[in-house]
Amino acid sequence: MNITYDTIRGSRIVTAKDQGALILRTGTVYDGIGREASHDLDLLLDGGKIVQVAPRGSFDGKGLPVWDCSDKFVMPGLIEAHLHMSGMHTQEPYRRYFENNDVRLIRALGHAEELLAHGYTTVRELGAKGRGIGIREGIGKGLCRGPRILTSIEFLSPTGGHGDWPILPYDFVKETSMRSVLVDGPDQCVYAVRRLLREGADLVKIVTATGNMGQPYDNMKFRACFNLKEIRAMSDEAHEQGKKIAAHVVGDVGLRNALDGGIDTIEHCLFNFEKNPELLEKMLEKKVTLVPTLSIIKWFGEYEEKNGNQAAADRFYHNVEKHGEFVKAAWEAGVPIACGTDENGMHGTGRCPEEYVSLAKAGLPNYAILQGANSVAAKTLDLQDKTGSLEAGKSADILVLNKNPLEDISILRSKENIAYVVQGV
Repeated sequence: MNITYDTIRGSRIVTAKDQGALILRTGTVYDGIGREASHDLDLLLDGGKIVQVAPRGSFDGKGLPVWDCSDKFVMPGLIEAHLHMSGMHTQEPYRRYFENNDVRLIRALGHAEELLAHGYTTVRELGAKGRGIGIREGIGKGLCRGPRILTSIEFLSPTGGHGDWPILPYDFVKETSMRSVLVDGPDQCVYAVRRLLREGADLVKIVTATGNMGQPYDNMKFRACFNLKEIRAMSDEAHEQGKKIAAHVVGDVGLRNALDGGIDTIEHCLFNFEKNPELLEKMLEKKVTLVPTLSIIKWFGEYEEKNGNQAAADRFYHNVEKHGEFVKAAWEAGVPIACGTDENGMHGTGRCPEEYVSLAKAGLPNYAILQGANSVAAKTLDLQDKTGSLEAGKSADILVLNKNPLEDISILRSKENIAYVVQGV
């Protein structure tokens, strides 16, 4: 059958509900859940959803058109669990924050297209000066193209914390929410959570500590952001409204406070695991999900190297390696690992699949990485009933590939290996 598609940034994007009822015939298929691929299955698609999955030929008597992908690798669309559609394109501070907002919005729209073209059908956007919600609504209204977006709109920081910018006057930073929303004390914190959820946020994002990720690993020092009363107040309010709360976590102090404060997802989590091995048991006890974002630490290293700061670059690269050792230990212990990069435009866009390569280098098997980009990520985003696996009743978010990522995870970095990206409902 002839499939209709739009070509977006070099990839063929298929809108499932526009195709009518059809049979997607697979050769090799990965369901997003297990350890191994299956073979010779038919997916009955209709209305932008997967109606049924059955052995090849099971639906032949229905008289439906067959989309033959028997020479391809079929899997769920990718899910990116941590990024920022900020429209930023440089790490240089003044150009980073004071560029024209309309230009940044246009650049963020391009970021959304690039994500979709790389096979991402769902992303979690963790604060980008409100652009995430505008793009989310624009995609929903058919005004622009991109993946399904869940957004925190902004992230929350205390005065002097990770989201502050102390080189500028405080009143300006607070009034403009230049980097984040600055709040202090439980009452302000709860109000900020309520305000963001009122504005349409899908989740809450806060910071529990601040400090440079390029510090010497054996002597890292991070400073706490928010006290436990403030963190608990925000967690309780988010949970009361049925939303999850994510935290930017660095250092053992940031991790302890996040775990004690009721945080659901631990973002980054760079700390000296060798000196604090007991925190892994606490992560298991609290049933949190880890989004390790190895990529952003590596990209900081590349930035320093490009600018001639080899000593700083080497510290970042060393920290990536040590962080990878912790991530492998966490995975082996049973901590759920969801794939996220902290891609934000400053180091380019379309680089999210590099996280898979970094996780493989850290020692995770390819099936675990794909789980982290499919079913585990879907559960992290509270979308496990909608996407993240090829099952009856799920959205027809499907990635059709020319090669098998279970054999070589790095093939996901190249759009040349993407035959089709299918968007469901």
